[in-house]
Amino acid sequence: DTLYSENAEIKTDRITQDLTNKLEQYRKAKGINLTAEQEVEVTKLVGLVEKDYVAAINLPLLQSIVECRTNYLSTMMYLLPILILLVIVLCYFLLRMYHYLHRGLRFIAYAVISASNLMLAMAGYLMITKAYEDVMAEPEYYQSFIRMYLRWDINVFLYIGGLGMILALVLISFISYLKNRMKNN
Repeated sequence: DTLYSENAEIKTDRITQDLTNKLEQYRKAKGINLTAEQEVEVTKLVGLVEKDYVAAINLPLLQSIVECRTNYLSTMMYLLPILILLVIVLCYFLLRMYHYLHRGLRFIAYAVISASNLMLAMAGYLMITKAYEDVMAEPEYYQSFIRMYLRWDINVFLYIGGLGMILALVLISFISYLKNRMKNN
């Protein structure tokens, strides 16, 4: 819930009850009788422990990740269309530079192949070396969450690189088709 900027409901009833029961058992085992003022102080102590528990559960790290994710998505909303437009313009000029369509597409295929190979090589290296395992954080659940998050991100880059290679194969096939059609005419 926190990753989607929603506040998760934290139920502390059981923890409060368990803590109160354990304090009561300890008091009875030691034969300690409390005054009314001391009972109020014990209740305050249980309330403070409950507040500390809720503060620890709220995961400040997740709040930071949510902020980064929100900033990243808002930046991408503007940057991605600009990049797509730039790619379209560059492809248009590249295709216009050459007299034959297959020549311009060949350079586009080269660019797609090199970009896909770079992405696959970097993501593959990170997956093989398990570089995400080097991340250290305390407590253990932070570390586990961060490692899993990084592994998922690396997998996304592997998929994008694979899709790029498939696109390059389609482009190469289309180039071959165009070239053969031109020779036959």
